[in-house]
Amino acid sequence: MPGGGAGEFKVWPVENYCEAAKQVFDDAENISRICVVLGPQEAQKAGQVEQLLAEYPYEIVLSPSVNELIDLASASALTLSNDCGPCHIFQMMKVPMIMIWGWQIHPDQCRSPYHTLTNWYQNSDDSWCVFPTESEKRIDTIPVERVTSLSLMQLARNTLTA
Repeated sequence: MPGGGAGEFKVWPVENYCEAAKQVFDDAENISRICVVLGPQEAQKAGQVEQLLAEYPYEIVLSPSVNELIDLASASALTLSNDCGPCHIFQMMKVPMIMIWGWQIHPDQCRSPYHTLTNWYQNSDDSWCVFPTESEKRIDTIPVERVTSLSLMQLARNTLTA
């Protein structure tokens, strides 16, 4: 779910999401399809997603309703997302999640994402947060490999507990 309506500090590049999804698909045994949820502000990225995922089984879901999000969550083995509205439904349904966070960077100050965790993040045994390094702070500096390795670890845990 590469949402980003609240600002660039929440936008991990769609290329990164797609690359991570492809690597997870290639290396995990329990993933049969990649589903990309795009909201109205991300809809223009659909063509880019189509190009990036062309050789994989994928589906793009544009501006789903709450009921559609619940159906998607029910069928999901793992969610990669930033802090966006749809991800909270997946969190409430305890879908295994890798959540990607960045800092708000202003000319006069930087605000960490840690304050947001107490209000908007619902932790579970299968939910993980990925932050940029303290020196970088920007969400777009988080390497795909960090998200992918954590995703594969979580999927392996899912297999062990299933």
